Amino acid sequence: MSSKSKYSDAAVLRCPSCGANIVYSPITGRWTCSSCGGTFTEDDFKNVADENVATEKNTAEVEPTVTESAQPELDVFRCQSCGAELVTDSNTVATFCAYCGSADIIKERLEGEYRPDFVLPFTISKDEALNCYTEHCKEASFVPGVFFDHKNVKIQGIYVPFCLYSGRCEGTVTGKYETTSPTNSNMLDIHSYVRSGRMDFARIPADVSKKMDDALMDSIEPFDFEQLKDFNYAYLSGFLAEKYDVEREGSAQLQRVSSRMQSSLNRKLTKGSTTTTEMKSEFPTIEYVLMPVWMLSVEYKGTEYHFAINGQSGTTEGFLPCEPSKKWLWFLILTISISAVIIVPLYFFIVWLFNNA
Repeated sequence: MSSKSKYSDAAVLRCPSCGANIVYSPITGRWTCSSCGGTFTEDDFKNVADENVATEKNTAEVEPTVTESAQPELDVFRCQSCGAELVTDSNTVATFCAYCGSADIIKERLEGEYRPDFVLPFTISKDEALNCYTEHCKEASFVPGVFFDHKNVKIQGIYVPFCLYSGRCEGTVTGKYETTSPTNSNMLDIHSYVRSGRMDFARIPADVSKKMDDALMDSIEPFDFEQLKDFNYAYLSGFLAEKYDVEREGSAQLQRVSSRMQSSLNRKLTKGSTTTTEMKSEFPTIEYVLMPVWMLSVEYKGTEYHFAINGQSGTTEGFLPCEPSKKWLWFLILTISISAVIIVPLYFFIVWLFNNA
């Protein structure tokens, strides 16, 4: 049994010279055509958001090629390069055609409230991201060799939806601290205090995608917001992209950001031990941004390990397992080395004593 799904045309960014598919290059910061070799700047795509990516829509109710039991939220789009069907979930906004490899943008999913305010372009290429991942592996001990072989690594550049929260936090802390008595060094004076303060915060990032692990996304910060660009569909060409599926002003999301603000203010106000703490946060400004992240995965002994790389700075995070055989080999070598250091000098000392007895 299958369910009906909306069938629309996905948009493809075209080369102004030859009309071929064109993608953004993090290395040059330009758009490169693999057909004619042309390179183009952002000025060449200033109107992409409104004109160049737009295509004649062909919307109809059709029977998708996937079953309802497999994924009930899938939509079907048509690749503008080869006409093949693109099957995506409801949050995908940029993808690749499995048949011709074209970079397709689902423009209608980035309209209205889902249109980002800014985009932070990739500056780390795929090869550079793999090098950052390798260095991350080298920093850990006893990492299985499979993680060092790039043939085992699945890597994809993704624009992850983030919100930047700007606001203020106000708080009052009550507590006590001890000092040595000025009249008797053997006595302690106990002081009570009440301290209040306010801190303004600008652009605290938090991902708003259910697919992404919050802790993993937080760990690859910071991003350089000086490099933010006004949103342009052209930057998505050549990468995957998602739209947000977590309520930007939901209580859980605001609490997540508030806790970061409140902990910062609390550290400034606390002196000694704390008895009571009252904190209040508000966010008058929330900006919607697509952030560059290279996502990697490696399968090892039936478990898939995921890694995230900041597509701007190269900061890499992810859990690496320990291979027991390497650990025991290191232990054996260390044991032999220590034994040699102790036994060899002891042997010559005994021989010396025997010869001089």
